[in-house]
Amino acid sequence: MTTPIHTIIAAYRRGWSESQIALAAGVTHQAISQRVRRYERQHGPVERIERPVHRPSVKFSWHCPHCGRHEWTSRIRLSYGEQHFCSTKCCAAAKREVTDDVIESAIFMRWEGNTWTHIAKILGRPTQTLQQRIWKYLYLTRQLNRNIIESIWIAPTLNQTVPPSWRWLELDTGIYCTEHGAELGARGNRGRSAWGKRILKDSGDTIR
Repeated sequence: MTTPIHTIIAAYRRGWSESQIALAAGVTHQAISQRVRRYERQHGPVERIERPVHRPSVKFSWHCPHCGRHEWTSRIRLSYGEQHFCSTKCCAAAKREVTDDVIESAIFMRWEGNTWTHIAKILGRPTQTLQQRIWKYLYLTRQLNRNIIESIWIAPTLNQTVPPSWRWLELDTGIYCTEHGAELGARGNRGRSAWGKRILKDSGDTIR
């Protein structure tokens, strides 16, 4: 062993364990133990500085805002003003939930000239989810027409040269935007029923 005994004893006196000293010296802890015992037989017991014992931090009670599950977490993991979820599943499910207030905020932010990326970041929802919910919201509130859609998807302050496509929303929901209003059709390429057909069936009404 090339490590001087005074270096080993100095580390041992500062509270290092024999295993830690062995790891630093590149030897086994048995070799360190033998040298420490030999030193103590010659010079007496080594007075060690006891390191403070780590104690777990205080736990704080909280509930998952999505499922209501009760959890205990240390303060360092809780940030003021942020929502915390008990699992990634609850977090993802909560982000998919979009209230009417959030939808209306997204619409007004688009009218103010904000990009979809910026709106998604501010509202904490994926862009695709926001667009899907806006599309269905406009359908349910009888506002799904070409003028409204273009005012939301084609923001004049963004200097867009190519009109953005909402074709994927029509295929995804089966709700098509025409010059005369909303019309129901097949969803995607598999001929699935339109998302709004159940609503029409229950109400016996038509959407224009």
